[in-house]
Amino acid sequence: MPCGHKHGGHCPQRMPLREETGPTKSKAGNRILMLVELSVVEQRYHAVMEVISGGVPVVEVAERYGVSRKTVHAWLRRYRQGGLPGLADRSHRPRHHPGQLVAEVEARVCELRRTHPRWGPRRLVHELRRLGITPLPSRSTVYRVLVRYGLVSAIARKRRREDYRRWERSGQCSCGNWMSWAR
Repeated sequence: MPCGHKHGGHCPQRMPLREETGPTKSKAGNRILMLVELSVVEQRYHAVMEVISGGVPVVEVAERYGVSRKTVHAWLRRYRQGGLPGLADRSHRPRHHPGQLVAEVEARVCELRRTHPRWGPRRLVHELRRLGITPLPSRSTVYRVLVRYGLVSAIARKRRREDYRRWERSGQCSCGNWMSWAR
């Protein structure tokens, strides 16, 4: 059953449910099969075990689970490196921010603003330059720092209707019936 996502395949979250049999029996004496939904980690573990223990080719496992071969190889690598916990979902959050403003500069901006409440981002950048602060943040960065610490209130940035410019190609009829006079 397709999952409804763009790729059109089967998501690991939508894989068939595992059948578990228990001591429960129906009135006719037949066993009742209970369906239990597998977690994402369990499904990945089953896929990895099919490749490692079962000797099933990666291509078949990838097709069965509705993922790419590259994803199955990534699961195999993560399982070898970290075991079962390595198959858990990972955060997409960046580990570091190379362009992030240095904390000392941020503190200095806040300190200057608190001592001089009428100074805006432009003046604060000027004062930071005078103090020899490097790297010197841009005016917009200083503004974002002031907003983040509640030292100024953020302004809604919406363009006025007068600022919109209508675009028309010059020298052409805009009525749509231009073929009649072009002949």
